[in-house]
Amino acid sequence: YVICWLKQVLKGNKNRSQLYFHGDMGIGKNLILDWFAHMVIGPRCSESFRDLSIIDKEFNAMGATCSFIIFNEVPNHATNKSMASAMKDMVTNSYQNVTRKYCETVKMRDNKSYVYTSNYPDGIAVEGKRDRRNVIIKCNPKYQGNTKYFNKLRKILGVKNNGKWDYDNPKAKLVA
Repeated sequence: YVICWLKQVLKGNKNRSQLYFHGDMGIGKNLILDWFAHMVIGPRCSESFRDLSIIDKEFNAMGATCSFIIFNEVPNHATNKSMASAMKDMVTNSYQNVTRKYCETVKMRDNKSYVYTSNYPDGIAVEGKRDRRNVIIKCNPKYQGNTKYFNKLRKILGVKNNGKWDYDNPKAKLVA
């Protein structure tokens, strides 16, 4: 399911569901997603945020032209009704109103697909067992704490020692 979901992003199609990866710290929730954002989609068409409040901001042009948005380390928002409503709108709406400071609001087609990562299993509000908008994925902790494994994976994916992406790494491009 996840691979088909990511393929839709590559095709420029909006997914009508959002992925929510959760699990313990240090199990690699962000590594593959960040690689996909930076090395496959590209930094111009993807954005990563740590704060969900960006959803409710008056000026929302940041990330307006992106096709892939990651919200990292989402705190527990399962009981926040306004946040749940805003998240639901982001997934279901085909158009968005984009507002830049000192500019008129513009209506744009919304092709964004959303992914969330969190340490909390219940970080987003789910509407029962048949919720079609949220795909909840519990990450396997098999390699948690295995620095040898993650160092090798980072090298393959093109992450430099300083944590920056190595866009010239032929291995990373080969993987992509």
